[in-house]
Amino acid sequence: TERLVGLRMGGAPLTWYNADFYPVRAAGAHVGYVTSAFYSPKLETNIALAMVPNAHNALGTTLTVALPGDGPVEATVVATASLSAADVRRPSSSRNHWIRAPATKIDPSIAYTG
Repeated sequence: TERLVGLRMGGAPLTWYNADFYPVRAAGAHVGYVTSAFYSPKLETNIALAMVPNAHNALGTTLTVALPGDGPVEATVVATASLSAADVRRPSSSRNHWIRAPATKIDPSIAYTG
């Protein structure tokens, strides 16, 4: 069985969406694929979501991702952040900038926890 996990990856900052899946390897064997990846200015590293088998999805697991241009880079399975309504931004209908969404109560029993 596979699971979607968060990855923190090396390599040059990814500044454009990945148009194709990036292969994920463990000990040289293909084990999964990156579904989306980008550079996080806040974390100062590349981050990604990847589908990997349960045998390789524990937090702290070291994997390798083949990035175009950089080749294989080290990646670590990390927890994904869950967003509260206060963290979500929406476009303003009257202005061309983003505004903070109003805080609302969220039922934690249905929030994604990674």
